[in-house]
Amino acid sequence: MNISIEQLQAFVCVARCGSFSAAARELGKAQSSISEQVAALEINFNAPLFDRTQHKPQLTDIGRSLLRNARALLVDLQDMEDKANSLSLNEDSSLTFAYDELVMPASFLYDVLSRFDERFPYVEFEVLQLPSEDILNLTREGRVNVGVRIFQESSALAIEGVNSNFIGQINLRQVAAPDHPLAALQEITEYEMHTSRKLALASVTHDPAFIHPSAANRVWYVSDLHNLLELVRRGYGYCWAPLHIAEEEVRAGRLVYLDITAQVVSQPWGVEVLATRQRPQGVSGDWLVDVLSQYPSRAVSRLD
Repeated sequence: MNISIEQLQAFVCVARCGSFSAAARELGKAQSSISEQVAALEINFNAPLFDRTQHKPQLTDIGRSLLRNARALLVDLQDMEDKANSLSLNEDSSLTFAYDELVMPASFLYDVLSRFDERFPYVEFEVLQLPSEDILNLTREGRVNVGVRIFQESSALAIEGVNSNFIGQINLRQVAAPDHPLAALQEITEYEMHTSRKLALASVTHDPAFIHPSAANRVWYVSDLHNLLELVRRGYGYCWAPLHIAEEEVRAGRLVYLDITAQVVSQPWGVEVLATRQRPQGVSGDWLVDVLSQYPSRAVSRLD
């Protein structure tokens, strides 16, 4: 069996147009050429695809069944050609993006994903939601191509294996449930903080106690922000939350701000976009870095 693309195109076009002459006009070929292509396909299949006894060719039962396969094959071939053209333009064949949900609201994430899909439909894309320390480690190792993380600016150092682009700062507030014992205090001392449970996001690549040094004597580590906030709402402890998240929770009455001397951390937290140096970055990776560097969320206060 020797089936060509031209034969499949002729078959599908005749079925769609309803005649050999109309198909010939659409494909820009002679009617005799279209007839020959369809006849050759029928020989390959050893079965008639059209009933030619009527005024216009009608699909046979076999033709109607094989038409679905022919259309699917042509779509796959076009998809293969488009993907090959895309890769030849130095687009990444695959890309892994990691973000810390403390700093990136879902609305912005979905906007980025929508724009990425429209611009790079053939790039295999992986999205990871991770704590900032994990994003740093995995980007440094080359497991992640591009990431967005928060970090304490007082400890910011040049990172080997990673390109970083500082894009702003984020404010954190301490919050707890309205009925938490800390919420009833007029002034919270270091002793009260030390004896109360703190809730913090866990890391899978680093010792969490190193990432979250705390005055609290008791700490619970939670793998994701959703469950972390739910535990805080239920009164299991207090936590640091980005201002854009804390405001929403307080406005809804689910959490309250804790009355401490400094509501914003004394050492500001920065926000940066990371790109790995462990493997070459293509056009789509560079595009993603550029878009993230223009981060419009009010969670980030631009410094420029």
